[in-house]
Amino acid sequence: MWLPGTAYLEMAYAAGSQISNQTVVEVCDVMWLRPIVLKPNQTLKVRIKLQWVEHSENLLANFEMYSLSEDESQPMSYCEGQLRYGQSSFERTHLDLDNIRQRCQRIILPEQIY
Repeated sequence: MWLPGTAYLEMAYAAGSQISNQTVVEVCDVMWLRPIVLKPNQTLKVRIKLQWVEHSENLLANFEMYSLSEDESQPMSYCEGQLRYGQSSFERTHLDLDNIRQRCQRIILPEQIY
């Protein structure tokens, strides 16, 4: 089983949220280094290392997701990136779905697109 990429992002977001009283507003500059692949009934302890970025206008933290070999001598990196903290500019809005459906009267079949 492959761990979906969104799970990596959620794990980084959760770790970053636990170390600061500010809100993580962006997960950025993500580099996918290798997939996390598990066999049935296999477990894996994935660790997340966070490091504050100094000399930055915004509060930033670099993250790295990794596991250790069985003898814990060799790290195996899966993903790295950056967490940006601050005030969220996202505002929830109500969408009038019935109004949107009324404006979208034309049906396009998949064959017409591809």
